[in-house]
Amino acid sequence: MKQYDITNTQLADTAADSVVNRSAEQAALESHLQALEESFKDLRRIDSAPKDLADIKLQMARTLVSLERSTDAWPLGREALDTFIDSEDFESAADACDVLFQSDQPESL
Repeated sequence: MKQYDITNTQLADTAADSVVNRSAEQAALESHLQALEESFKDLRRIDSAPKDLADIKLQMARTLVSLERSTDAWPLGREALDTFIDSEDFESAADACDVLFQSDQPESL
């Protein structure tokens, strides 16, 4: 029979680990959002193509959904969707629809 030394056992503190990991994830997402916002400003400043602006808006909306800031994400996703439909980029439009759905706003459906 195998004997265990219960005084030598160290339990993992998974609750604390999940808080630490979540805050690190939040910080990474916030940093990513900030970089996207800077890229968006640069693209607007150089009068970039509407599709390029829509791509950045969609990425920002997706990041905002991940940050659980859906009310901020929805308008960006909707603007991106309209641009993708106008340019007949239906694959990106479908991606934008997914982000709009995930934002769980009354207009999402």
